[in-house]
Amino acid sequence: MSAGMERKFCEIVLERSGEERLKMGCSMPAAARALVKASISEKNPIAVNRALFLRFYGAEFKPKGALQTPVYNKGSTPTASA
Repeated sequence: MSAGMERKFCEIVLERSGEERLKMGCSMPAAARALVKASISEKNPIAVNRALFLRFYGAEFKPKGALQTPVYNKGSTPTASA
């Protein structure tokens, strides 16, 4: 986005009330989900949910698809279980 367009966008957004901006921000995840869902060619609802999950969170897991549950130890940062 060019600097001029970015300034114009900011002006337009800042003209809205705080409540309107909050509503816009809260609706963004639903809009992103709808866009991603429209791009998935699966018809089976379970396959669609799996594809959505992998599209949004797939990078969080090991490439071989080994979905691992994070382990939380009190006083430490989360790590993947072995």
